[in-house]
Amino acid sequence: MKKTFILALFLLLGSLSLWAQKGKQQTADTPRHEVLSRSETQLFSGQLIQKQWGKTVQSYCAGGSGYWVLVLADGQELVVDAAADSPNLNIHSFLNKQVSIRGYVENRRIRPPNDPMSQHPIADVSCEVLVAHSIKTSP
Repeated sequence: MKKTFILALFLLLGSLSLWAQKGKQQTADTPRHEVLSRSETQLFSGQLIQKQWGKTVQSYCAGGSGYWVLVLADGQELVVDAAADSPNLNIHSFLNKQVSIRGYVENRRIRPPNDPMSQHPIADVSCEVLVAHSIKTSP
């Protein structure tokens, strides 16, 4: 009975330790962003394109593998992110078209993960992201 109790306690402590390490690893590997400022909601027009992940600040700012960019008339590129309250924008149907996006620009600071084995910038990265609430084709 005593051996069974000690064995069960040992297994419980071991599984709790693994669970805690897994949660700690997930947060350490994930870049975290902080919103530094936010513009007023407005209308942005340009061509919506998709870009593939690369070792660039823009790609790192987008936070994923493939990402969307709105190319404005002056050539400026804004990474597009769907607003938390607008997850179903169906962005794929607007790719390579002239669009109007209603949203706001966030200035973000992204803190790299603490994992020395991952590939990431060695310092914080600041960037602008267009947070989209709605999207439609432009005439």
